[in-house]
Amino acid sequence: MFVLLRLNWSTPLSGLLGVRILNAWIDLDKCYQICYHYKMSKRDKLIQKILKGNSDITPDEAMKILRMLDFKASSADGSHLTFRKPHCQSVTIVITQNPLKSYLIEKLQETLKNEGYTND
Repeated sequence: MFVLLRLNWSTPLSGLLGVRILNAWIDLDKCYQICYHYKMSKRDKLIQKILKGNSDITPDEAMKILRMLDFKASSADGSHLTFRKPHCQSVTIVITQNPLKSYLIEKLQETLKNEGYTND
C-alpha cells in the first residue's frame, strides 16, 4: 500500500532523508519491514535464532524462552530440568549441555511453532 506523505521544511523526516521534499510516495509495507528489522527486541532475536536452527543455543537461552512462553520448571532431576505447561508437551532441557544438542533445538522449534511463532 502506498501513501502520499506530505513533508514541510520543518519536518524532522525531511532532514533524515537528506533532501527537502514536499511530497513523497511511501510504500508502507517496506517501511514496516525496515522498521521491524531494526527494532527487534532481544526476545524476538532469540526466537528467530532458535527457529533458524542455530547450533549455538545455550541452556540459559532455552530456559529464558520457555519461561517467556509461560512454561513452568516442574522438576529438576540432576542435570535435567523439565518445563511444563497445561495442554502442551513437556520440554526437558539438559542444563549441563552447552550448546544444546540438535534434538533439543528441534523440540524448541516445535514448541515455538505450536505457540504461533514462525520463521519470517
